[in-house]
Amino acid sequence: MPISILYFIKAKMPYAKQAPKFFFLVLWLQALTWCKNHPKHAPIPIIYEASDKQLPLADQAKENALYKPNKDADWYPEFDAKFHFDPDFNRPPKAGYVLNKADNTQANVACNADYGSNDHVQMPAIEPRLHPSDQSKNKLIFDFERLIKQMRQEADARRNIIWDVKGNRLTRVVSNISHSSISLYTPEDYVVQGLNIYRAAAKICRLYGQGSAVFEQKAHEFMKYYSDCSEQTEEFWINTTKKINQAVVLHLQKRLFNDKALNLINEKLRLAENYVGLDDTHYNVTTIFTIQNHKFALEDKQAFKLTDQQKNDYINRKKQTWYSHLDPLETLFLNAYVNKFLDGNHYIPTQLRKIPGLRNAYQKSLWKYDKNHQKKLLATYYHSGSLASPIQYKDQNSRRADWQITKDNWNQVQQKDKNIEVLSLNYNMNVPGFDNLQEKKIVQDTTEIVGADRLMNLSINGIGTSSNVYDKYIQLVGYIVSFYEKQYPILCASFTNELKDKTFFRKSIKFLNKNSKESRDQKIKHIKNPKDKRFFELLIALEKRVKGSATWHNLKQTKALINGNPNATTCAIYIAFIAFMGSLNQDKIIPTILFNCKSGKDRTGLMSLLVDAYIILMRCPSLTQDEVINVLIHTGHYQLLAAINGGMAGRFGLKPVQADQVTRNGTAQLFTKAARLTEIDLIKQQVETIA
Repeated sequence: MPISILYFIKAKMPYAKQAPKFFFLVLWLQALTWCKNHPKHAPIPIIYEASDKQLPLADQAKENALYKPNKDADWYPEFDAKFHFDPDFNRPPKAGYVLNKADNTQANVACNADYGSNDHVQMPAIEPRLHPSDQSKNKLIFDFERLIKQMRQEADARRNIIWDVKGNRLTRVVSNISHSSISLYTPEDYVVQGLNIYRAAAKICRLYGQGSAVFEQKAHEFMKYYSDCSEQTEEFWINTTKKINQAVVLHLQKRLFNDKALNLINEKLRLAENYVGLDDTHYNVTTIFTIQNHKFALEDKQAFKLTDQQKNDYINRKKQTWYSHLDPLETLFLNAYVNKFLDGNHYIPTQLRKIPGLRNAYQKSLWKYDKNHQKKLLATYYHSGSLASPIQYKDQNSRRADWQITKDNWNQVQQKDKNIEVLSLNYNMNVPGFDNLQEKKIVQDTTEIVGADRLMNLSINGIGTSSNVYDKYIQLVGYIVSFYEKQYPILCASFTNELKDKTFFRKSIKFLNKNSKESRDQKIKHIKNPKDKRFFELLIALEKRVKGSATWHNLKQTKALINGNPNATTCAIYIAFIAFMGSLNQDKIIPTILFNCKSGKDRTGLMSLLVDAYIILMRCPSLTQDEVINVLIHTGHYQLLAAINGGMAGRFGLKPVQADQVTRNGTAQLFTKAARLTEIDLIKQQVETIA
């Protein structure tokens, strides 16, 4: 892009009007850069040793333990994802219920407005050592929940991460390994996706009063196939997952949704996947890991319980305007799972945007162990999906109901912590034709509900938008000066040069008159405490990022102009300071912080990783940025949160967002391909009619 054009964009056009006009130019630059920066990486194989011992289908023939399939063999059989069954199976169900072939008992109650979940019915589970050949085709009850949990555990075992589960507390211990030699890819991530597709389809059929045995049988066949193909490549399992999804969508069309387009049925299946994730235990997750000789723990736990008002809205849902907005299928799912929302033990999945409550909301605590193995809190913060929905309603009553949900979500936050500010990672703009970029409503509604003084907006992928960034930096400087001015009075005063009129800083400003001959950078070099030295170095780095033209900083995010993402780095350093300072200051002067993107897992997950990295660097100055980022990536902690409590089982990883420079080397492994199947596209080919 010529310098003259950049100058024109920067100097001649108001920022609020200019962004949409040059967005498509930026989009082209991003696509060009993406192609250059994202070469195809061959997966790094991990030897699959004794892990079969933990699988429900583990007693396959012993020769499987010695079997090492040729990954390049083009003759390897594909999984037959199609449904082959008796033509009479598709007959309309009897009024009120259908007999389930699996156990010849009433499987479902009538489908009506007062439908209640039959999840309390205890079904016999597959025994963990039962061989597939011992299962009779028509007497199969498939324990999806148990098997999905074991597949997740097995996936972590491949990454040298050991589980310890006590109730809803999951502790993951990362072994001391050479992280550079281990890939985050495991086939189990895709196996879980396939299982969850079958589980969601089975639940759809049960909600419509039909049996689900056909999906359980296909899941059983799929697990047998997995036991033979567990060492295949990532592309192999991606294709298998797509074939399963395609076959299920086709089958649902023929069986239930004859008048619906395949793409619409595919969307319904994704919706169902969010709900059936409520059948799983939703964990408070702690990951323990070591960097050199420093031992840390990442702890994410449920933070925000529903308020009494939100609970009443669920109980009296049929009288609520938002309830009338739900897809008919979602109405059935909500009625079936309403107790899961009310019990306080489950997270609201990320894609359920029309119902009350914060989605995917956690409180993060970062701990460090001392030499006596005692934990010390380094920092704490909150992260979640957005408070406001991105959905644009046209009629007044719907907008009013949507507004009330956002307001109640903010009350839900304040019920836990009244001294809190919000950082939105969303675009404060709408781009015509790009549904994923329609986020202006999120920022505007959140600003009105939270208040401009408590909100900071800094979008971190694509061309950015920002607000209140410099004001929040000035506020942060005030907190730091009040804490460190006795130790470093002259240095602290140098950060308040622009605030001479503020009464809060008058005491510090007098130190400026000492006319020190040394620059601020030189003063920092003389600090003896390495932790304090790193602290002020990061503060200077933040200062440089918040000064200057916001338009120019946002434009830099095209990545074709510079390396890295300035907004992501600015967000991460700012949040790290607030989270760290808050843990030091117990008088509640310094606020806590909640940050979020639309769903609370991809951009928010990346931001959480960067924030934790900067906090660790503050407290352990002997560590380097690259090694901290590398270890944090390979803990799999952030990816696991996106996959489990986010609602859709198996979505391991974080979908690609524009990564900061510090994650550049780890991006290919951090953004595993499994995460990109959150929206599984239908296979673009002539679909065959199911016999």
